[in-house]
Amino acid sequence: MSFASSSVSVLNGSLAWSMGNGGEGRFEILFPMTLGWYEAQPSTQFRVFEHRKELTGLRHEFIVLEFNDDSICRIERMGDPRSRFDALSMDGSVARDIAQCFRSEHTEEAHLHTSEVVSRILLDSSMDLMDVLKICRAIHEAEKTRNYTLRGFNCYFFALTIQVCLIRHLAEWQRFYTPPPWLSEICGSVAMLADELQRQSREQTQQSFALLSSVSSIEELQVDELFKDIEKRLEKLLLDIGDRTKQAISSELWYTELDRIPHQILENGVRLCVLSALYNCLKTFVDESLDREAKFRGAVILNWLSMVADKLFGIDLACITTGKHKKSRPAPCLWKSWRRYILRPMDYRPPTPQIDLDRRQQVEGLTLAQWWAILWLNLPGVISWLLWLFHHILGTWGIPLMTGTSPKPCMEVIDRLEHILRSHRFEDYLDTKKPQIDILLDDLVNKYQEGAAIWDYTPWDNVLGLVKRISSPSTSLPNISFSHRDIPESPKTVFPSETQRQGGGSVVQTITCNSHIISVRDFQEHILSRIELQAKLVERVRLGSALEIQAELGRKMDEVWKLIREDDIGGFSSRLERFAARLGLLRPRRPMRVP
Repeated sequence: MSFASSSVSVLNGSLAWSMGNGGEGRFEILFPMTLGWYEAQPSTQFRVFEHRKELTGLRHEFIVLEFNDDSICRIERMGDPRSRFDALSMDGSVARDIAQCFRSEHTEEAHLHTSEVVSRILLDSSMDLMDVLKICRAIHEAEKTRNYTLRGFNCYFFALTIQVCLIRHLAEWQRFYTPPPWLSEICGSVAMLADELQRQSREQTQQSFALLSSVSSIEELQVDELFKDIEKRLEKLLLDIGDRTKQAISSELWYTELDRIPHQILENGVRLCVLSALYNCLKTFVDESLDREAKFRGAVILNWLSMVADKLFGIDLACITTGKHKKSRPAPCLWKSWRRYILRPMDYRPPTPQIDLDRRQQVEGLTLAQWWAILWLNLPGVISWLLWLFHHILGTWGIPLMTGTSPKPCMEVIDRLEHILRSHRFEDYLDTKKPQIDILLDDLVNKYQEGAAIWDYTPWDNVLGLVKRISSPSTSLPNISFSHRDIPESPKTVFPSETQRQGGGSVVQTITCNSHIISVRDFQEHILSRIELQAKLVERVRLGSALEIQAELGRKMDEVWKLIREDDIGGFSSRLERFAARLGLLRPRRPMRVP
């Protein structure tokens, strides 16, 4: 029962906190981090790590790294014992992420005998403790995951995230990506798409580009040039889509999301092509027009398009159309592609099927304070259930207890834009402060995102419809699925398999388990099953919906994966620089970003 284990784990004798020198004492993982503790370790390289779970009590989970010199490091997340009730809130309490190293002659002090192995992973080449610390840093940097919550970001989440990020790096799915057949068909049909758009009726054109009609007549805006611009942008998109797809695959944590990536990149690219071409067409018209009213209307629509592109895609249309891109911070760098770690034996042990026994042990391990916390937390739900029951009982006798709510009002985007244009004048747009029009446009964009505003005919509908006719919606991402069999119902031991060779390089795809092949995908299935188990456990005590928690944990792990970067945690790139920093001769060049 992970949501209470960490809060009381400081009282658990199995944690065996040994306060000492030379990097053997308990170390709280905080950022920015000084590297004295890290450098005090005689060895930081490891080939084996374990995911372990306590056998009794609240089934606390943690990670154990087995260093090459036979010493070990226990890494786990706990809640702050001084603010246990804060962990019940959505914001949570301060998380205490703890690491403690034990020398080879003192490993019994870690009391690992009180826990069982959930999974054991052996790497063919060594990884470093710094790799794990970078995952911890990403956990601290991701939104919400820095704090400890009983609902989700507890010891379970911490242990699973470290595992899934380490193992995900073994699967270089982007190396096996091959453009799907429908992509080449689209590349050869760009000219046909442009001709099809030009052949459509005047009514269809006005319907698709209603934003242009609100500024001036279709003929005056030179729609033919707009179609040519769309064609050029689509050609450029299709030239770059392979590299974009590989980059997106590299940044994706879960294999279950891979199939949607090519279609998503294509669809978003088409939307952006049409938006930028439309923006460019309107910008040219506004710059050349002598009609004051048309210039005003065009400026408002340009602002609306910019807000839509910024909110939906995080893109500045002005930079795209002019080609003057703003300088931006480099994206967080994932581990370097040349670092390939080889997965060999994996001691995979599924959760015990004795669910009723686990539940009894969990209930018996609750303290009086935890019982009161659970009862207090469930009180609003009990009251809501009683009100619902009284409402239906009294309703059978014709006595309404609660009145029905009216449906949420919804507006049409084009009608709302036209209303904004009619109710304001050109002078209103010259205000040095933020114009009222911008406030209204921003509110309309937010409503469109939330579904409270409907855009019946978006400018990209026709283009996207033609593209979808060519690309089959059922097409999946080829050449990235690996040969594997189903995991047996009760596997006991995972044995090493020979590394597969593809393209002259060592590539990890699978390991064997009692003659069954287990791939990285299979390991992710194991992680996803444990996420589902945790979500159901949380729902059992009414801390939230299992489906919502399961989806949130998966998203947050993916966010952590994207935040892992290669720069040194301490801000120095070499041991010599770190030694100089200790003497006060050098300061960090790249301080770690902390939210």
